[in-house]
Amino acid sequence: MNKKPILIDLDETVYPFLHTWNRWLEQKGQSVDEAFYWFYDLDLYLVDMLQKQPDFIAATRELRPEPLPEAMVALTRIAEHYPITAVTARNANEWQDITEDWVGEHLPFVTDIYFTRDGKQPEPTPKGVIAEKLNAYALIDDTAAWIQTLPEDVRGYIVERPHGYASDYGAVSWERITKDILRKAA
Repeated sequence: MNKKPILIDLDETVYPFLHTWNRWLEQKGQSVDEAFYWFYDLDLYLVDMLQKQPDFIAATRELRPEPLPEAMVALTRIAEHYPITAVTARNANEWQDITEDWVGEHLPFVTDIYFTRDGKQPEPTPKGVIAEKLNAYALIDDTAAWIQTLPEDVRGYIVERPHGYASDYGAVSWERITKDILRKAA
């Protein structure tokens, strides 16, 4: 097995966070369409604002989001050659136990989890800093902003999200990511 880890984002990369959000809003009787239009049109960081709501964090345990089948196929194959480390923009103070439980249940091949936020620092740790610290081979994420922070020797992949966004420019399929990473492992 190659020793350099592959870093993977969770929300909107391995599982559809917004579909989970959608179900939560419907349960609360709120307008899902209005919330989605805001997110699609402006690509605001509403996920961060949503994650700060304790009732949503608690509901996440009950909603039990399922990982994307194509992500599971890809990551299972990649894990045969590289260690897989989850890296998430979630705040560890609010999300650590829920995230660890979910990853333990759905992603048994993940060797470690890094949170970019821990409540002790005013700004999140860039994923590029984490990639450099871990001497990562690649980061698979759903947004280009994190990819742009990577050191030159770390490959960045913007995976196609479960549903379209204007910021998906340059996104590729899990199948293509897997082929590229495994070609290097051969």
